[in-house]
Amino acid sequence: MKILFAKRDLDAALKVAGNTVSSGGGDISTHYLFRPKEGKIEVLSYSGRTFSSCPVVATVEDTGKSFTVEAKRINYLLDAVADDATLTVTTGESNEVLVSTGRGKNVFASLDPDLFPYWDEVLAGSTKTATLPANRLHDALSHAKSFVYDQEQKAPHLCVAEFRGGCLYSTDQMAVAISKIAGMDGSSIRVFGKDLASAASFLASCKDTDVEVWESDRALFFKRADGAVYGESKFGSRFPDIAVDWTVEDDYWWDLSKSDVLSSIRFLASGARWDDTLLRMGSTTSGEVFLSMTSAQGKPISLTLKATGEGKKDDAPELPDGGFPISHVYVAKVLEGHSGDTVRFGVSKKGKGGWVRFKDTRGNDTYLTTVAWMKVG
Repeated sequence: MKILFAKRDLDAALKVAGNTVSSGGGDISTHYLFRPKEGKIEVLSYSGRTFSSCPVVATVEDTGKSFTVEAKRINYLLDAVADDATLTVTTGESNEVLVSTGRGKNVFASLDPDLFPYWDEVLAGSTKTATLPANRLHDALSHAKSFVYDQEQKAPHLCVAEFRGGCLYSTDQMAVAISKIAGMDGSSIRVFGKDLASAASFLASCKDTDVEVWESDRALFFKRADGAVYGESKFGSRFPDIAVDWTVEDDYWWDLSKSDVLSSIRFLASGARWDDTLLRMGSTTSGEVFLSMTSAQGKPISLTLKATGEGKKDDAPELPDGGFPISHVYVAKVLEGHSGDTVRFGVSKKGKGGWVRFKDTRGNDTYLTTVAWMKVG
């Protein structure tokens, strides 16, 4: 086989396949597999649970069999040649892969391509369950990623983000994220928390185009307009059923500037112990909203902010003296991903605890994130 690649074209394809290649070991999961298909070339990779394929713009002068190259080696090679370089790849009867560039020639070893776990039949047996702009699905998975439990041995059913009834659910037991995504009503994809970054990276590569969602009882697939595919074996533990009332009324609500709250958190946290995430919030007698923390020396430090809007239910219970306790890390997580400049803090109290709800409307999609008060004392 003889193939000519422009560095830019090969690099673009490997950025897609690189999301699902193993970083350690010496088996075929650490290799890119190059496969001729209908007169063209595609590159494939897998890391055990995740896998992907991407067509490569190339000139095929002599068609032959599939071959592999260790991912780390070809990535190093690409870093060493000029951006406008052309790579000529030649394979023969042996397991050697010869690569010629303007800088010289190099040789790599190919593993047996028959060892690769192809997923063609699984994809062919899948059903298309959604088609939507890739950036919207990317944003939903990226948001869910911030609120996924990471201790699989304790609660594997919470270590996923899962679509059900058009909503994407995730929780890390401190916060619950529910995103209602238009067009995903027929999907039930379940993405393992540690794979959300890889899935989101693939969706980012789709840029402003649509992505197709394909599903089977064994795997999920995202398919790009040019035929590139990201896939993941279906994780065995199902996310638990959670009832959500989108119309529930908060006990209190304040509309606050996102940038003001974030800068206030940074200001207060700079004086507190680094391991102390406890932030208290409440209303002052003059109607402002206060934020307070305890300094590393044990003294109170606080700031006040002016709400651009506020309200409360007639029967709202009194908030705790000194404000309700919440993790400033979680407040920052929600606000940093919020699409608007103003954020509504919906505060509710129940018994000795409570929660804060944040709703973010992005076109036809709605993000609802609920953060529980911290337990103190």
